[in-house]
Amino acid sequence: MRRLSADGTTIFLTTHDMQEAEELCSRIAFLNDGEIKAMNSPQALRLYYSDESISLHLKGDKTVVVERDEAGAEQIQAYIASGELVAIHSNEPTLGDIFVQLTGRDLV
Repeated sequence: MRRLSADGTTIFLTTHDMQEAEELCSRIAFLNDGEIKAMNSPQALRLYYSDESISLHLKGDKTVVVERDEAGAEQIQAYIASGELVAIHSNEPTLGDIFVQLTGRDLV
C-alpha cells in the first residue's frame, strides 16, 4: 500500500486500528452514522483537538502542566534555568481519543 500511495494511487482504508491509520494514512476521516465528523492529516487532527497544555517532567519524578501561552513559556524557562526540567511533552490526544470524542463510541 505504501508503494502504491507513493506512486500517486489514492487508497481508501477502513479501519478501527488507529495506530494503523496513523502509520499508513496521510489524511483521516472520522465517520459516524454515515457522516464525516472530521477530516485532516493525523497531526492536524491531534493539534486541533489538543487541550493546549504542555506537561513538564521535572527532577524528583514531579510533573507540572502549563498552558501554551506566555505564562507557560515563562514557567518553562524558569524550570530550564533552575536545571529542574527533564522532559517536555505536548498533551495531544491520540486518534483513538478523538474518535471517541467525535462519535461517543469506544474503539472495538
